[in-house]
Order: sequence, then C-alpha cells, then structure tokens
Amino acid sequence: MSFLAAQLAPPQTAPRRSPFRRSWLSSISATSPIGAAMPPITLAITSSRTTGTPRPTTMATATAVAIAMVAVYTPARRGRVNQILSCRVSNNPIAAPSACMSAAMVSTLTTTMLPATAHALVGGEISIDHARVITGCAAAVGTDAMAKGEPILLEAARELDPYMLSIAAAHLRHAVDPDGALLDANEAYESRKVWLSKLGNMYRLDGQLDAEGGAYLQTALNALMGMPQAGDNRSAAQRRADALVELARQKLNSGELPQVGGQKPHLSLLVRAETLRGEPGAEAADLEWGGAVPDETALRLACDCALTEVAIDEDGNPLDVGRTRRSVHPSQKRALVVRDRHCRFTGCDAPVEWTDAHHLRHWIHGGPTLLWNLVLLCGRHHRLVHEGGWKLEPDAGGELVAVPPWPRWA
Repeated sequence: MSFLAAQLAPPQTAPRRSPFRRSWLSSISATSPIGAAMPPITLAITSSRTTGTPRPTTMATATAVAIAMVAVYTPARRGRVNQILSCRVSNNPIAAPSACMSAAMVSTLTTTMLPATAHALVGGEISIDHARVITGCAAAVGTDAMAKGEPILLEAARELDPYMLSIAAAHLRHAVDPDGALLDANEAYESRKVWLSKLGNMYRLDGQLDAEGGAYLQTALNALMGMPQAGDNRSAAQRRADALVELARQKLNSGELPQVGGQKPHLSLLVRAETLRGEPGAEAADLEWGGAVPDETALRLACDCALTEVAIDEDGNPLDVGRTRRSVHPSQKRALVVRDRHCRFTGCDAPVEWTDAHHLRHWIHGGPTLLWNLVLLCGRHHRLVHEGGWKLEPDAGGELVAVPPWPRWA
C-alpha cells in the first residue's frame, strides 16, 4: 500500500481606476481670502461624454469643494456639536427620507446649528446619508466652522453622492483640525483586525482594515479580478473571493515567503493512490489546513506539484519514502509558457502567472507528462475541468475546445 504526498511547492523557476463615470469640472470659484466672508461658489459641471447626463461625481469635484472651503476657514478649532444624527438608514443613498427620520431627528439637526440641513432633508433635497456626512463633519470641526461650511456642503450634497461628499468633508476636517484628522487615522489603524476560521468545509473570513491597508488590498484584488469575461456568471463577491485566493497562491508560488520549518511554505496533500485512480470505496484525500477533499480536487492539485511516494504497512506505518519529483518539470513548464502564452480554456486570456499545468489525460491514468498532453489553465478553469466535469477536446483544426458536461445540453 502506498500514499502519495503531494506538495504544491513554489516553482523552480495598474493604478486604481475610479469607480465613477468620467465627468469634467467646468468652473469653480472661491475668490475670497482666508478669514473673509464666505465667497460665492459655482459648481458648473459639464455633462458626461458617454450619456449626456450631468454626473458631477468625480474626485476632482469633491476636492474642489474642499479647496473652496479651506479658503474661508481658520485653523482654530472651537466648540463641538453635542448631538449627532444617528439612526439606521436605507442602503440606497438616493432614497427619500425614510420612516426613521422622525421629527426628533429634524429637531436634532436644528438644535445642532444645522437648520439648513434639516430643511433640505425634510424637503427631500438630500438623502439621510448626505445628512449623516454633514452632521459627522460638524461633530469633527465644530459649530463655528460649520456655520460657513454648511451651505457649501449642502450645495455639494445636491450634486454629489454621499461617498464623494464625504471626501469633501474629510478635506475640510483636515484643513480645520489636522491633529484631529491624524488622531482619527491612528485610531482606525489600531482597530485593524482579521479573523479566519474553519467552519465545516468552508473558511469564514471577517475583519476590517484602515484606509491605507484597505487601499492596498483593493488595488491588488482589482488587478486580479479584471473585467468579467463573456460567459463568466460569477457574482462580484465570488470574483473577489477568487482574486483573494489567487493573490495567496501567486505569493506562495513566488518562493519569496520566509521559510517555515526549514522549507518554503506550501500546501500539502496526503492521498492514497487508489483515491487518485477513483477506485470504489477509496477514502478522501487530506489537505493540510483544509481537511478531507474529494478525489477530483486531489487530481487537480496533483496535476502540477511535487510528488513524494510513501509506502506504508497495514497499520499505516511508513515503510519507505521515495524521492520527491515534480509532476511537471520546470523546463516543461517554461516550454508551456512559450507555447500557450495564457490559459487555454476557450475564451480565457488569463496570464501565465495565474495558471498551472494540466494533464489532458492524467498521469495516474497513464497519461504521459509530455508537452502534447499538457496545457496551461487558470485556477478557475482548472477547477471547471476537474470538479466541474468539463472536457477539453481538439476541434478539426487541432485547437482545444471546452465542452460542458452533457446534462448542460439537455
């Protein structure tokens, strides 16, 4: 009896785009010197080039609003607002004031020296999410600054979504009270945390990051997610999850992580040969940190890995340990990169860094580890071929075509 210990060992060998539609700031004026009466501010936004609809939701617009506010504020920080609007609100940022906006909330806005905000909220000119941004800014900068800032923020609120309005409010906070802004940033950093828990056959991921940490992660995930391809029916959350796993896989494969226990970190899979062959009654494979996994998962992981055969007796005691070998030699992997250039699944152009070698006929079933029996597949499509039951068949011209499982034709 023998076991195969498979190690998915390291091989031997764009700035973030704004999620908002582009629009252009036509003119914005803030001419009065610091400390003067509040200047008139003009927000004239040209229409979107793609739709012709006014869409002033750009970072430049929010920043320009903040610059206009900085021109009329002194750095002195005075009284704090004691009462702040707080309630559960709809996730729709443009919804009309909901039932939770009671007369008491309007009274709160009025008594906190924000009567214009209260009037705009009652009249449906701004959403409750806009009001929360304005009241939060008031709590941070104080009533004196808000006496001049409220009209500007209200004008911006009528044009910007709550997120972009919060950017303008953040610039105001930093201009009036940079020490307080730094304190907020430090508190956010100290609140960072991530939980990773194994629950059954799933991992549960939860946590929070400060603005910089979140920006690093978001930028990396965006790069790995890319644009949805034709036929990709994954949700945004699923694509984000796949990108996070791919980020970890690529880092492990790079061989740049520090050693653990005298060797580079890797996934370890313990599987019986009869499990790989699909024999009836064979037990599942064991994935380190992952638990029991089915035979098709073991076959996929064994396509491109480091293999070590271990002979055991009837009691499971090791009798002999063979030499570790690569299921696909590094020189063969380089040749595949030159030939395939990307994932070979129909319609996929995932770069080679996202791929593993796949045996068209698995080596456990007698398939040779030769170039004509190997192709590069990205993680998502490699899983479709094994666990998903898809096939890669050559067409009349010799090009591989992805064929779905037969029930999908019914």
